Amino acid sequence: MNAAELAVFSGAIEQLCSEMDVTLERAAFSPIISEATDRACGIYAMRDGGVISQGHRGLPIFVGIMQYSVEAFLREVDDYADGDVYIMNDPYRGGTHLMDVRIIAPYYYKGELVCFLANTAHWADIGGATPGGFGARATSIHEEGLRMGPTRIVRNGTLDRNIIDLIMANIRLAEDREGDLLAQLGALDVGRRRLDEVISRYGLPRFHALSAELADYAERVTRARIRSIPNGTYTASDFLDDDGIGYDPLEIRCTLTVEDERLAFGFEGSSPQCAGPLNSPAGASSSSVLIALMHLFPELPINSGTFRRIDIRIPEGTFLAANYPAPVSGCASEVPARIIDTVMSAVGQADTSLSQGGACSTSANFTLHGHDGGKEYIMYFFAGGGYGAWDGGDGLDNACATISMSKVPPVELLEEWYPIRFERYELRAGSSGEGQYRGGLGAEYLIRFEGELATASFLGDRGKFPPQGLAGGGDGQMTAIRVLRADGTVHTPDHVSKDQDVDLVRGDRIWVRMPGGGGFGDPAKRDAASRALDERAGLSDLHARESA
Repeated sequence: MNAAELAVFSGAIEQLCSEMDVTLERAAFSPIISEATDRACGIYAMRDGGVISQGHRGLPIFVGIMQYSVEAFLREVDDYADGDVYIMNDPYRGGTHLMDVRIIAPYYYKGELVCFLANTAHWADIGGATPGGFGARATSIHEEGLRMGPTRIVRNGTLDRNIIDLIMANIRLAEDREGDLLAQLGALDVGRRRLDEVISRYGLPRFHALSAELADYAERVTRARIRSIPNGTYTASDFLDDDGIGYDPLEIRCTLTVEDERLAFGFEGSSPQCAGPLNSPAGASSSSVLIALMHLFPELPINSGTFRRIDIRIPEGTFLAANYPAPVSGCASEVPARIIDTVMSAVGQADTSLSQGGACSTSANFTLHGHDGGKEYIMYFFAGGGYGAWDGGDGLDNACATISMSKVPPVELLEEWYPIRFERYELRAGSSGEGQYRGGLGAEYLIRFEGELATASFLGDRGKFPPQGLAGGGDGQMTAIRVLRADGTVHTPDHVSKDQDVDLVRGDRIWVRMPGGGGFGDPAKRDAASRALDERAGLSDLHARESA
C-alpha cells in the first residue's frame, strides 16, 4: 500500500476528529468544556469498537475510554439504525466518573453501516449529592449522580424529548447541561458531513482497506518501539493518600513483563476496592496504562492497532477494577494519574533513558456552589502542577495532570461569571524537587469569595506522598489546601487533599498549592547558570509562601 496515501488518509480522518473537537468546545455552555477543553471526539470500528482515529487535541484519558464504551454499547445494543444517537455515562460500562457523558452514533454511508462516531464531554453537574459531582465523602455511586446505560436520545434524526426531559429533571442547571448536550450532537453532525466527504473521495472499499492498513501500521510502529526495551520483568508501586473515608493509603502495584515485542502489565497486589470515591473502573485503569505509553513513546499512533501488543490485567476485587455500587468520582484524574506514575516508573526501570522524577499527578479538583443574584451556579476549577525532571532537563512547570491536555480556564472569565476574585495565581516558589535537573514548579492560587453564602468541595491527592525524586534528586512539595476565614481562623481539610461541603461566607479565601515535580540527579551538579536563573526568578525559596 502507498505510504503517502496512508499518511494523507490518516491526516484526513484525524483532522475530521479535530473539527468535531473544536465544534464541541465552541458550542458548549460549560467552561470546563469550552475553556478547559475537557472533551474528545473519535471514529470507532463497526465490529468491535476499536479506535480508528481521535483528534490530536482530544483529552488523553478518553483514548481508551471511548473505545471501551463503544465496545460495551455493542455488547448491549443491536437495534440501532441510521439517524440514532445514544447517551451513556455508566462508569462500569467502560467509563470514568459520571460527569463524563458520552454519546455514540452509528454512521451509515448510502445505507451501509461503516463505523461509529462518539464523543465525551465533562458536564459541570450530573445531579449527585455534592454539586459538581466531586463528593469526597461519597460511599455509593448513587450519591454521585445520575447513572445512564446506553439510552437512545435521537431516533431517526428526531430528538426524544421525553428522555431529554427526564435527564434534565435530575441534574442542576439543566438549561446549561442541555446546551452541552446539543453541542455534543452538533459535533457528531460535523463528523457525519466530513466523513461523507472523505468516503466520497476514496470510496467505501478503499476507506475500509486504508482503515485496516492504518491499524496494521500502528501495530508495526508499536512492535518496533517495544524491541528497544530489554526483555525482563520489572516492578513498581506508588500510593494515593486515602479514599476520603478512611485514612489508610491505597497502593498501586504494577508488574511489567517485556517479552518478544509484547508488553504485559499486571496490577496484582494493589489495594482492594475502597469505601470512598477513589475507585477506578477497569476501563479507566486500562486507559491510564495506554496514556503512560503515549507519554513515553509519543510516536505511537492513536489507533487500536497500537493496543494489540499490550496486555493489561486488572484483578477483580481491587480498587482499580471498581464494581457497582462503588463510588468513582476520583477516577478520571486522581487514580489514573497515579497509575500513569507507576507504569512510567516500571518502564523506566526497563529502559533507564526513560526514567524521570515523579509528577504532580493530581488535579486537586475544586468546586464552588451557591446562588448569586438569585441564580444558582457551580464553578469547577483546577490548577497545574510540576512534572518530574529527567536526565537531560528540568520538569515542566504548571502542567496539567498527566491524564489531560486541559487548559486552566482564564481567571478573568471566572471572575466575570462567579462571585470571586483571584488574589493570586502564580508559580509556587520552592515546590520543585532539587536536583541536577529540578522538577517542575506547581501553581498556587488564592481566591476571595465575594458572594453571600456558598459551599466548597475538594477532591485531590498528593497531600501525603510527594512526587519522588530520582537518582539523588529531591522530592517535590505536596498538595496543600487551606480555607482562610474572614474571621482570622484557618480551616485545614481533615483528609489533607479532600474535603466536602465546606461552608463559605463573604471574605473567606481558598488557598490551594499544587505539588512540584521530583528532581533528577545530585543537586550539587546543577550548573551555575541554571541555579542563578532560579534565584533571579525567585523560584527556589522553599518558604517563600508558606507563611504568607
